[in-house]
Amino acid sequence: MLLHAWWDGLKDLEKLRETIGQLKALNIKRIVILGPVPVWKRTLPHSLVNFYRLRHAIADRITTGVSGPQDDERMEAFSKSAGVEYISAWHTLCNSEGCMTRVGPSASDVIATDKVHLSDAGSHFLIEGIRRSLFPYPAFNQE
Repeated sequence: MLLHAWWDGLKDLEKLRETIGQLKALNIKRIVILGPVPVWKRTLPHSLVNFYRLRHAIADRITTGVSGPQDDERMEAFSKSAGVEYISAWHTLCNSEGCMTRVGPSASDVIATDKVHLSDAGSHFLIEGIRRSLFPYPAFNQE
């Protein structure tokens, strides 16, 4: 079972821990939490426009105005304490050079449509990025 949401604060994590306990009571063998995606301060499209206005270039990655790894680290620690698997969406979309803004050259290749929701292109990229972790069996990973 794959769980993903925007869990914010201690109350949400307490409820998530209850949900995990209920899933385990139902003998769900594998529970995986997919960590948070990058959160943009305003929106990714707005960040791209501002980047272009200042630098006259379209950014492949942006380091400012986007969340860092802290929420990802918090959810990874929570997952370990809850005894479930964890896959980092943040590390799939971000690195030390910033968070990805797009997966290709066209406007439809932008990763996110607003502050947090992935576009179709961003969703497909994330799925491909986590597929081997989520489905470690060869039958699911044939190219």
